[in-house]
Amino acid sequence: MPEVSVVMAARNAENHIGEALVSLLDQTLDDFEIIVVDDASTDSTAAVAEALDDVRIRLIRLPDNRGAAGARNAGLRAALGQYVAIQDADDVSRPDRLARQLAYLKEHPRVDVLGAQIRVIDDDGEAVGRREYPTGHAAIMRVMPRWNPIAHSTVMTRTDLVIRAGGYPERMRAAHDYALWAELAGRGAVFANLPATLVGYRIHRDTIKTTQVYETLRNTLAVQRAYWGDSARPADRLYRAAENTLLLLPPGFSIGVFRLVRYRLPMLAAFIRSRLAPREGSRESPT
Repeated sequence: MPEVSVVMAARNAENHIGEALVSLLDQTLDDFEIIVVDDASTDSTAAVAEALDDVRIRLIRLPDNRGAAGARNAGLRAALGQYVAIQDADDVSRPDRLARQLAYLKEHPRVDVLGAQIRVIDDDGEAVGRREYPTGHAAIMRVMPRWNPIAHSTVMTRTDLVIRAGGYPERMRAAHDYALWAELAGRGAVFANLPATLVGYRIHRDTIKTTQVYETLRNTLAVQRAYWGDSARPADRLYRAAENTLLLLPPGFSIGVFRLVRYRLPMLAAFIRSRLAPREGSRESPT
């Protein structure tokens, strides 16, 4: 049996799923399978996956649209690996992603859910931003009542842990990953993010990441109320108030603010840090 199962939910993803799958097939890790769950696509998504003709790809066709959470749960139930990784059908993994994450989880058996940093790419694969996430469990738990500190398409976790937690809540069309992390956190799971950028996270006009901003905000707030309620700190409550405000704004403006805060500002901060860092050869540089 493969050691790692990669679950990829796909719906009408013909434009990018080929590139996403090739990025996985080119991994330096040998022992893994890719479970593509075609969520009743009406385009050639399944045909693109089949055309790659690789024994590591297992294709599951759902007769009816179950949504991303339902499709991922179908993939989880079919997974043979002790570990399961998640990747969206329009994202791109670095060749060493699976090997590095598997090695980390083996070296740190107390860690249950492992993510990484992301590079934000556009429809053509060009970098347009970067998102940095806290790396240690304490830092992750400190911000989890406020925002989702785990990039879903970078995750590798222990398969039985997610199955025991009931998988993704299928009632939620967005933020179901955030709900799963909150559930696992309540069960005492340990989280970590690698400091390395291992995934190109694609943002484009038709993706759920931008078209369902309102639903993402509503579901995010629902998760926060369900799992943290009134126990949130003042900073957490202020953050939630700002998210509630976004729900009152016109869709185009809300999407712009959402993307600015999530991707553009982190990219600007990274640029400023890089300019302020000591340059190689200066007296402040380490020898």
